Amino acid sequence: MKVNKETIGNGEFYGRKIRVLELGGKVRRIEDGAFYNCSRLKEVTIPEGVESVGRFVFQDCLSIRRFRIPSTLTDMAEDSFFIGSDGKLEEFVVDPGNSSLCAVDGVLFSKDMRTLIQYPQCKSGDSYVVPDTVEDIAPDAFAYCTGLKSIVLPEGLRTIGSGAFEWCEALMSIRVPQTVDGIPMYAFFCCYSLEDVVLPDRLDYLGAESFANCVKLKEFVFPPGFDQLDYAVVGGCESLVSVSISEGIRDVNNSAFLDCPNIRTIRLPSTVVAIWEKAFQRCSSLESINIPPEVYHVSDDAFVGCESLRTVYVEGDKIEWMGWVPEGVAVVVGRPSDS
Repeated sequence: MKVNKETIGNGEFYGRKIRVLELGGKVRRIEDGAFYNCSRLKEVTIPEGVESVGRFVFQDCLSIRRFRIPSTLTDMAEDSFFIGSDGKLEEFVVDPGNSSLCAVDGVLFSKDMRTLIQYPQCKSGDSYVVPDTVEDIAPDAFAYCTGLKSIVLPEGLRTIGSGAFEWCEALMSIRVPQTVDGIPMYAFFCCYSLEDVVLPDRLDYLGAESFANCVKLKEFVFPPGFDQLDYAVVGGCESLVSVSISEGIRDVNNSAFLDCPNIRTIRLPSTVVAIWEKAFQRCSSLESINIPPEVYHVSDDAFVGCESLRTVYVEGDKIEWMGWVPEGVAVVVGRPSDS
């Protein structure tokens, strides 16, 4: 199919059964989702003259193996070339004359090599060392790179985008440099093989579901610097047996530890003031937990499905309603003896 007009609109060719795409010399802009779900496309050459592409232009174009990017394309949105799950993308090729972008070994970067924009999900090899020049990893940059077992991040890295490593199912370990100030939502979501995580000594934030469904993760240390355990931050971590929660945490939010069936004991820091909906739901091996002295609220479903819970240590007197305590669980006033 040949397309030769200045602007290709939002979702204009959604779901078309296009095998060969020929973009003419008049094309200047390709808007969001223009070729979304064109699952038969195999290779895309963006011609000279194209200046900008929107978000998710080729989402679910599962047969594309190569993108060729011209010198004129300098305005690119986040996730412009993100394909999604089950994609077959192997490499990016960028015209050397492009002033904003470059490709090194098939990986797409900003021209100055400070931002890693996208790693092709089916690039050969099971390990990758991110270049030392990289300061920012874009959202979804490594998403669905299911063959990568090892990714080495450079000292000096500043930011990791949301979903940057989600569904890296073979990734076994990650060391996040001290220069990174936060881990965003979905950053390591569904990294099923992840066993070893080293985080900076301090973080400004740890986002929702950032380590959810990392089913082989056994230990997790929450560093200081932020004040809440976000939604399902380690939810679904089936092998998790040990967690360390730093002082400063005030809220244990919705589903923070949902479906962590192997945690036996939780020690909450003295700074916690509230435990919200489903915070520990279906932590079926949890035997004891302390409720710090400043806690004023515990959701009535915070401990639903905690079948092994035997003792709750209530350290303060700010909770007026105790209906959240499961039937048969002993309430002990005071701190646990091992604290």
